[in-house]
Amino acid sequence: MYQKEKTYLKWKFLYYNGQTEVSDAVFDKLEDELREMGSLVVLIKDSPNYEILKKYDLVDELTVGERGIRFNHEYPMLSLRKFQVTMDNKEDKELFPMDIVNFFSKVKDVTVNCTPKFDGNSIELIYVKGVLTQALTRGNEFGGLDKTENMKLIVPNTLNDEFSAFDKVIIRGENIIPTELWERKYSDPNKVDNPRNWLAGIIGADDINVSIMKDIDFIGYHIIVMDGKYIVKPVDQLGTIASLGFQEIFNMNTTSSQDFFANVYPKFKDYRATSKYALDGIVLSFASTYWDSLGATSHHPHWACAVKFPPNRAITYLLDILWTLSKEGELAPVGLFKAVELDGTVVKRASLHNLGWIIENKVFPGCKVEIAKKGEIIPQVINVLELSPDNDAYMTYITEFIKNHS
Repeated sequence: MYQKEKTYLKWKFLYYNGQTEVSDAVFDKLEDELREMGSLVVLIKDSPNYEILKKYDLVDELTVGERGIRFNHEYPMLSLRKFQVTMDNKEDKELFPMDIVNFFSKVKDVTVNCTPKFDGNSIELIYVKGVLTQALTRGNEFGGLDKTENMKLIVPNTLNDEFSAFDKVIIRGENIIPTELWERKYSDPNKVDNPRNWLAGIIGADDINVSIMKDIDFIGYHIIVMDGKYIVKPVDQLGTIASLGFQEIFNMNTTSSQDFFANVYPKFKDYRATSKYALDGIVLSFASTYWDSLGATSHHPHWACAVKFPPNRAITYLLDILWTLSKEGELAPVGLFKAVELDGTVVKRASLHNLGWIIENKVFPGCKVEIAKKGEIIPQVINVLELSPDNDAYMTYITEFIKNHS
């Protein structure tokens, strides 16, 4: 189990440092195996810390050398606490967790800004006297990886005269790519892939492909200005960022959970249907004047959270099963389906986990299935609605094969 835990921790560390090595499906498979074995490493939130990496002899491999050089962030670059909206299938309605109501109650009757939760890769931009000097990945307690040369091809390299007077301007946001563009130019038809992992690989690569970089967009959502001993957090975060030449993003303001549920949430679902970027929820954030008083844990700020949409579903038929060889040398099954639209994209492939799962759930060519995107990104079969007309023949063949080869 030690070796599986070591591999799991390595993949998790690389993911949080913009260097994803494997697909979500492969990672999830290993995580499920470790959970069934009773391993505690699956309980670790975010990137493994130094002590954990040391215990598994991963420190030198992951934090020393060109790939692992770290640079400190000016202030902690935290994750968001996520609240999942679920579906009551019997009543066909969405169920909102009380956590959302509790979030609004932290500071009553003040404006909460709502922005799309895009599924991209987090980046911190550091401008010194108006010049882009460094760009860092989220990283962890060791700091972030330097991706300045990559980001110079994506974002403004200089700021306007007003902001050039300040010692430092720090802008945080996400690298994203239009869904249609990624599917047309970069998605591998022979794999179940997704833009987030692809972006991590492109931004994390040593070699810079200029033409690809120009297809990537940056969306800014936080800005902090440092000048001498003064630190300024503009109240109009998005407006200030847009004034510096960055892309504007759809956003709404609200002052209560009731208004959020009745007006904001439905409008964001409409926006999701037409957005050129993939998004899986809404980020709620109090004004910067409340950041210090509300504070943060070592994992997430108390002044912001993410509300995740329930996954959309679609019904289709499994046409065939394609077996591909993973980087780990294992055969991974990919289902080939009758094309169906799901969350604005045409889905023809979905992960089928492994052979044991296929047999247990009787997922054979010809069966009618319900699919959804795990984390709004990876299509997966979630329910078999009708067995394949040839189900008995498949089961007989598999039973005889196992019998003759065991």
